[in-house]
Amino acid sequence: MTGYVQTVRKQLILLLEPFIEDFGFKLVDIDFLSDRGRWVLKIYVDRVCGAITLGECTDVSREVSRYLDVKDPIAHEYVLEVSSPGFDRPLRKVEDFEQALGMRIRVKTSMEIDNKKNHTGVLSDIKYDMIFLKIGLNERCIPMQYVDKARIVPEIK
Repeated sequence: MTGYVQTVRKQLILLLEPFIEDFGFKLVDIDFLSDRGRWVLKIYVDRVCGAITLGECTDVSREVSRYLDVKDPIAHEYVLEVSSPGFDRPLRKVEDFEQALGMRIRVKTSMEIDNKKNHTGVLSDIKYDMIFLKIGLNERCIPMQYVDKARIVPEIK
């Protein structure tokens, strides 16, 4: 992620997380990206217990749009999208990783670990701000501070 995108993303998380929680929902993650020449702000929300409905996503979108119009944290035009995190849900907080223990995940790191920035394996443990991935017969230790993005890899049976 570029410095600008990462900075805006972090600011938006700090701004929107308490706002969304006030409505009884959980901010799962935010993507801020340029897509075919236009900026897109994607906000992934969920219920604290259970799945969020399409109608609730619409309600959250309307409220977040009003809130961002007042706060004006982004200096240029963008398109707002609010959706559920889906089966390949992003993992951002330690609690998210704890809920994904034993699941297959994909992690993108900000620096190379074992000569790679992309790592896919089963999340086997979380200790001392580190996540441990079982990759084949090996285990890879990744410091949380180097995790740029992480997602569950849905298993199709």
